[in-house]
Amino acid sequence: ADVGLKNLDLLLGLENRIVYNGLDVLNGECRLTQALIQDKRQPNLTFFPLSSNQLKLPVTKEQINDLVDQLKNNYDFILIDSPAGIDEGFQVAIHTAKEAIVVVTPEVTSIRDADKVIGLLEAKGITDISLIINRLRPEMVKAENMMSVTDVKDILGIPLIGVVPDSEQVITASNRGEPLVLDDKVSIPGLAFINTAR
Repeated sequence: ADVGLKNLDLLLGLENRIVYNGLDVLNGECRLTQALIQDKRQPNLTFFPLSSNQLKLPVTKEQINDLVDQLKNNYDFILIDSPAGIDEGFQVAIHTAKEAIVVVTPEVTSIRDADKVIGLLEAKGITDISLIINRLRPEMVKAENMMSVTDVKDILGIPLIGVVPDSEQVITASNRGEPLVLDDKVSIPGLAFINTAR
């Protein structure tokens, strides 16, 4: 599910398949199954757009709770994509969360924001929090122009589950709506995503 700016459909290449969304389900305009989009490339991946980009009304905590309740018996995992920052979209996204994955870039501003997010998650009682470091540039780390994986882990103090190197391939795949993990020839960032998922 996608809370906030609603771009996950673009990254997955599913934007043209959205007919209904979570608010349509809640308003009784469609059945839950009509709003779910089964990825044709990955049979175990279902995308659930929570609301339309055109709507000015945000999804509320109660609404996300209701939708997750309707979904939870049919899926092993429900991943909710939270917007960056700690505003209402973030609060809605974590409302029903049992665990969290914090994604950071190895930059001071990202680490500072992540530290605040971790504090908010822990204050809400979410203690199963993992870390992914995104857009790491080994050559910059080696030249001491970027924080290392160890630096980030030491500052944030949560378990690391993956490191994704910065790559033009990620940008190209994002713009095409074709996840790297589905490429015939697996790239280094694609392999990093696969290893993180394990």
